Amino acid sequence: MVQVSRVSEALHLQVDSAKAKVNGTFSRRGSILAGTAKSGMEEVEVVLEIHSPAPREQVAQLIRMAEATCFTIQALRNPVESKLVVFLNGEPLPSAF
Repeated sequence: MVQVSRVSEALHLQVDSAKAKVNGTFSRRGSILAGTAKSGMEEVEVVLEIHSPAPREQVAQLIRMAEATCFTIQALRNPVESKLVVFLNGEPLPSAF
């Protein structure tokens, strides 16, 4: 939601302040020693506090556009391919996947 300042500028909307707090819930299972360890993210919550003299409808539009243009939120909602490339002592190390 760091896009709030950019989107507010584009919409010519006054925002006096904006703070975002991101909370994540994670899980871990399996065993590292047994080679079965897995971790994951269960939930992400973004708490956004905005101070603005603008009408509520305009701030709501600002939030919709900021959310729609946030790369992180979009990557979480629409997963993209991720790759792991490892070099050991300057040489490629084939992935264990």
